[in-house]
Amino acid sequence: MPGPRRRPRLPTQATLDRRVTAGYRVAVVDVARDRAATAAQDLLDLEVPGDDSARLRDRAVPLVTEAVSAITDAARAAEDDHTRLTTVLGRWERVAAGLDEVAGVVKWVLAVTLGS
Repeated sequence: MPGPRRRPRLPTQATLDRRVTAGYRVAVVDVARDRAATAAQDLLDLEVPGDDSARLRDRAVPLVTEAVSAITDAARAAEDDHTRLTTVLGRWERVAAGLDEVAGVVKWVLAVTLGS
């Protein structure tokens, strides 16, 4: 199974290649948008224990918010604008790289904290 970074890219690329039905695309986009929006809200609702945690949250919130926006833009572009859909894929790659970076920091912090 592909990692979180690849999941939105696969149906978008399949749409570009005209390998998915509209119904499937709509279902995938709805689930992805709902999950990303929930993640953004969860991040905003977090009580952070200190300045380092606040900085990490502040780095993650705009990335997750942009992910929601990119998913919405991909859904709109999928109907007829393959140039814009390709641009959205580039945005997603940038957002995913940032989220990977944040996840790496979280994993490091957990390893250091739990390893002590």
